[in-house]
Amino acid sequence: MDKMKEVLSGAIAALYSIEMTPEITEAPAETGADYATNVAMKLAKVAHKSPMQVAEELKSEVEKGEVEWTLSVAAPGFINIRMKDEYFAEGAKTLADGVALGIEHYAGKTVITEFSDPNPFKVLHVGHFYTSVVGDGISRLLELAGAKVIRANFGGDVGLHVAKTMYALEKKDCALDELEIEDIAKCYVEGTQAYEEDEAAKAEITALNKEIYRINA
Repeated sequence: MDKMKEVLSGAIAALYSIEMTPEITEAPAETGADYATNVAMKLAKVAHKSPMQVAEELKSEVEKGEVEWTLSVAAPGFINIRMKDEYFAEGAKTLADGVALGIEHYAGKTVITEFSDPNPFKVLHVGHFYTSVVGDGISRLLELAGAKVIRANFGGDVGLHVAKTMYALEKKDCALDELEIEDIAKCYVEGTQAYEEDEAAKAEITALNKEIYRINA
């Protein structure tokens, strides 16, 4: 982030002959960017231009050099900053080189990485695949840095979601061994709906949840 501020400060000085260190914050998730700055809006009055025009000029100036990120402009004058894949690849390479040289920051340490954690009463989807890939990637980086990594996946066999599902299952007139995961997923939805809309059902589910915890204690 310090390098981003330095580059943007240089662009501001080159374009407007002003010394200013921009404030850079994490970008909102919906932008798809990593960081963002509103410096163009702060410069608009001094530069006698619209915030959008200032943002576009700063973007063009920064992109003249070799940088590890891409910029985009969003109304009313934000500059969104997204790190290039090469930045993360270089970071991983630096870590690997450090390990090769014996610079193992996690040597002798044990780290538990917990990821995936699917709801046992819902069908698996692409989100679980995403967290599995990211979780394993982090685990491998920690191993590369010298750590002993224990991968954990919490199945969630106790909790309110279990009680909601069991509540709905008890209302079904069928053998449990005949149910498919899709049927159980529907029971989870039905139990959740009953919990939120029916006070009597909520009380019954709450009592069932306490009993599940008592049995598993």
